[in-house]
Amino acid sequence: MPRRSPRDRVDGSASIAGCGRGRRSGCGRSSRRTGRRSGGSTRCPRRAYVRAGRFSYGIGIGREHQRRGYAAEVVVLPLTYMFGERRLHKCAVSVHAFNSASVALHEKLGFRHEGLLRDHEFFAGRHHDVVLMGLTAPEFATTHPFPPVR
Repeated sequence: MPRRSPRDRVDGSASIAGCGRGRRSGCGRSSRRTGRRSGGSTRCPRRAYVRAGRFSYGIGIGREHQRRGYAAEVVVLPLTYMFGERRLHKCAVSVHAFNSASVALHEKLGFRHEGLLRDHEFFAGRHHDVVLMGLTAPEFATTHPFPPVR
């Protein structure tokens, strides 16, 4: 029996086709300004829950490339794809509360605070809070109109 593509699934959750396989793989991004890799990747989106119409993603930007606007570029592409092409309704992300740059990035992109998980993660010898943020397709479309269909 031939393997089905993750895109062929119509129920439950699905991985996103063409964005790497495995936890650390990602969609590397080259800067439009320099043409060089920014050291960033998204986990393009990590999971899509098709029945529920939602997805999530993860992002990492190399230390030497942080605070240059690359993260916003890297995030907008999968959001446009998932909302515009896959027609999903909501993106949910979780951000460590101490990561003020990531919280600010998501606020700038239109994400809203939906909750706080207190002392949710334990690493580096202590517990850390996690901020839950969400963005719906109509909210995203107000600031990032979808390209016209040709």
